[in-house]
Amino acid sequence: MCSPQERVYVRSANPLGVLDLGHDLFARHLITHPAIKDLVISSVLRLMRVECDGYAIDRSVVRKCVDVLVQLNDHPDGTSIYARYLEPQILRESDMYYKAEAIRLRGTCDPLEYERRVDARLSDEEIRAREYLSTQTSAPLQDIIQNAFRPSYPSFMQLFASM
Repeated sequence: MCSPQERVYVRSANPLGVLDLGHDLFARHLITHPAIKDLVISSVLRLMRVECDGYAIDRSVVRKCVDVLVQLNDHPDGTSIYARYLEPQILRESDMYYKAEAIRLRGTCDPLEYERRVDARLSDEEIRAREYLSTQTSAPLQDIIQNAFRPSYPSFMQLFASM
């Protein structure tokens, strides 16, 4: 409906196009509304936790949600809604989750099994980041896992080398 006018008049006047205005309105007024933002973030985090616990989820749903949040921004510096709101929560929740898991595994696993599970978690998070999170989240997630599992419990190879 607006496309012919937008292509001729609007482009020459240089205001935002209809699609850009829609993105701006959605980002500034809808997705950043506290109730909606909190619901979206908690839903993504809940699905991630379910998958970390070993259950299957529909990754495409999470990916689509993340893609929308990556494309939208609500700040003049251009920071995406994903980077401003969701990514810090993902990293915070992942840090708590993996610290708790490291404590649990230290009490139940021998060094070989512990190392195997740490490697599996690193691989799982790399796949998770590639499948449905922003690529910028992969490195911080890997660091969180390394810090949660490795500093207080040396790797099997370190234990073997010290013998």
